[in-house]
Amino acid sequence: MKLSKKYKIEEAASKDSSRPSINHIEITTHNDKPVAVATDGRMLAIVPVEMAEDDKPGMITVEALKRSRKFQKRVASRRSFRYRRNEPDQIIPEDIKLSETDVVFPDRASLPRPAIGETRPYPDWTKVVPDGKEHTTFKIGLNPSLLYKLAKAMGAGDGGVSILCKSPDEPMIVRAERDPDALGILMPMRIHIPEPNIP
Repeated sequence: MKLSKKYKIEEAASKDSSRPSINHIEITTHNDKPVAVATDGRMLAIVPVEMAEDDKPGMITVEALKRSRKFQKRVASRRSFRYRRNEPDQIIPEDIKLSETDVVFPDRASLPRPAIGETRPYPDWTKVVPDGKEHTTFKIGLNPSLLYKLAKAMGAGDGGVSILCKSPDEPMIVRAERDPDALGILMPMRIHIPEPNIP
């Protein structure tokens, strides 16, 4: 499995220890394409991944994802060093392997995957994904810090995001301007903003 370094999917994962299943990243398929999914119950990020034929879907830990990123950085550093010295590039695999029980890194080190029975199954996140069709929009309340974290999780960078919603009480669809393959879902929040007192 390979996840582009621009996706900070762990930003959308829960840090609440009382909800262990959503402390992890779910590797699955959506619309017949492999994706990584993370949620904290208030926002949901879905980003594309590359999967090998023998990779097994299911949960992986945030720790495993961060470790794979560190390996990618080391590979990039080695390539840069060889380039500066005019040395031939050395092909170093960057993909991690997903077995039934472990995440295996290119250096053959491994970390265990969350075991079935140790935590609840990943929640059925597809139930909160709206149909994607455009509808009449409404004024809604949202948490700007959550939107910022979700944009990072989706790899939006310094590009813009669009937000669509069907009603004030339903989940919002968040899309990244620079990456149509990434999908975000943000739950609305109840807020009351008084009308301005303009003389």
